[in-house]
Amino acid sequence: MLALSSVVLLAFGPGVLLAAGLRTPWRLTLPLAPALSLFAIEIGADILYLLSVPYTRATAGAVLLLLVVACAITGALATRQAFPLRRRGESAWGLRPLARARAWLRDPAWPPSTWAGIGVGLLLMAVPLLIGMGSLAALLQQWDGVFHLSAIRAIRDEQIGSALWGLAPLYQGEGLPSFYPSAATALLALAPAPGVEVLNAGIIVYSVLVWPLGLVLLVAELEHRRGVRRGAVVTWVVPSSALLISVPAVLFPLLSAYPYAVSTVLLPAVLGAGLALAPGGSLHGAHAGAGIALALAGGGVIVAHPISLASLALLAGPATVAGLVSWWRGAPETERRRRRPTLAAGFLCVIVLTIAFWKLSAPVRAYDRGGGANPIGEFGAALIDLTPLWRVTDYPLAGAIPTILAAGTLIGWWSQGRRTWAVVGSLSILIPIAIRAVARVDVLGLQSIAGPWYSQAARLAPLHTIGVAVLAAFALAWASARLGWRSLGVVIVVTALLTGAWRIPARTALVAAAYRPGEIAWGTMVDDDDLAALTWLREQGLPGDGAIIGDPANGAAFAYGYAGVDSRARQLSLGTYPQGVREALHTFSDTPAVACEALQADGVRYLYLDSDTGAQGAKTTRYAQGMYGIDTERMALVQAFGTVEIRRLPRDCSVLEH
Repeated sequence: MLALSSVVLLAFGPGVLLAAGLRTPWRLTLPLAPALSLFAIEIGADILYLLSVPYTRATAGAVLLLLVVACAITGALATRQAFPLRRRGESAWGLRPLARARAWLRDPAWPPSTWAGIGVGLLLMAVPLLIGMGSLAALLQQWDGVFHLSAIRAIRDEQIGSALWGLAPLYQGEGLPSFYPSAATALLALAPAPGVEVLNAGIIVYSVLVWPLGLVLLVAELEHRRGVRRGAVVTWVVPSSALLISVPAVLFPLLSAYPYAVSTVLLPAVLGAGLALAPGGSLHGAHAGAGIALALAGGGVIVAHPISLASLALLAGPATVAGLVSWWRGAPETERRRRRPTLAAGFLCVIVLTIAFWKLSAPVRAYDRGGGANPIGEFGAALIDLTPLWRVTDYPLAGAIPTILAAGTLIGWWSQGRRTWAVVGSLSILIPIAIRAVARVDVLGLQSIAGPWYSQAARLAPLHTIGVAVLAAFALAWASARLGWRSLGVVIVVTALLTGAWRIPARTALVAAAYRPGEIAWGTMVDDDDLAALTWLREQGLPGDGAIIGDPANGAAFAYGYAGVDSRARQLSLGTYPQGVREALHTFSDTPAVACEALQADGVRYLYLDSDTGAQGAKTTRYAQGMYGIDTERMALVQAFGTVEIRRLPRDCSVLEH
């Protein structure tokens, strides 16, 4: 519980303080708090890095305090008030945070049924994640999961959390990046719990709390603009999002690209806050402090992962264009003349930013994902919510039902004359799906359109999931308003049957495919024998000086992030290893003496050897085959755990000559 509670505090606490300083309305504070927290963490870590000050809880807290003071001053100036004297019942800043929070949570405009719907939705989101994960101590056995577990240790050991540092300890060979989005892992590194537990706690918090909060805010604002009874659609948005598998089952555990996943689940809150503050929104005309909070939250999304700038533009684009068209058409001719320079300047800024982003994202777009996919098949797969990463047993109609509900909403809006709403809603779904469909189509350069998302369907799927979940919630709200509770209960039961108990078994299986040994997608990295060996290393450490090495995909990569010992296997990409280590991993079984000398030159004294291979369901590295079939007769045995052995290299490598 320490890991979970500390991650909740870190995810929301700094952001709440910044938002309170800016005097942000409470209905925006909680949804925007996680993005604001990441912005504060990154800015604080950058300042500490540039000043050569260690990144610790104390120093990060000191910088946070300065940022809160700066926000409080900004908030006071934004409301055009001097610091007010303390009045009875107020804090020194003239705020009533606890009273305002209670008022927000007890919003009388939301009936008990709305809170019940949100609660049920949270359970539907949490249960598959918790069952599939098993425990907070479970190892996330996917490619990026290994990297981010190691990143937490690297940040803690080196006491540097800045993205400008590029997580240098994980790049021991060539290819050290000048920037790596580490705000999300830098936040986790401050938690007083083991890295594996705080990484899993982060997945739970951002999946089960942050994502639903953003959806609730977004739908609440759409309710306001549509003139729908407050809470009617909010009741259904979290349960409808649970019908879709991309978040969190695929996005967090299977894809395991933690910074990108965190930035993606922050998008609904930023979109909702933007709608609230825009003309026609429920908070339009609020003081500038709320707008500053939104801008900083947008910055938090971008520092979490810069690619989300493209995601934000993709999702906000249709509504923004529709708003500009309305703004232009609603003005008389004389007013249009005055607005032309503003419009031209805005378009120029968009063009400049697009070109700059396209240039800066060149390394990402250059990633070769392969081609040959059928775009029509990919488009259809997106419509029925087939996971693009791993197949599990699922009901045939399960993924199609949310899309059918969303289509019903769009048809209803069109028939009611709400054609702008229907067009914007359609584009919010169809544009991400179309980009996903061409992500692996190597014809006419279409694949480059999906380049900012690494041309990977799994990274694009959550974007259209937002639109489908929201529109499906409108359809369910319409149905519930016209049916009695008894008929509505029948509809819910039928939906549960058609979707396989709200797709809980399918979503659980997807999460388990990232955590449970024997069920791991693409091969198990850590089985019971590996876990026993890694636990022994964690408790006892290596018996002497020197680092350990082994096939990183077959358990050895966890020696650094999980066991905490000196290891040259810190992630799965061999291109980041020292050259001598890379060559030794490939050739040790053939030329042990030469490989031994190369390893010792890089400070390696121990081998992590697992005799399990792909035939036994283990994940192995193609260019680490030198770690199998080794003659260990002249290597001292340190410890053995079933198929796993930890061996010490001899001081004189010549004894290993055949």
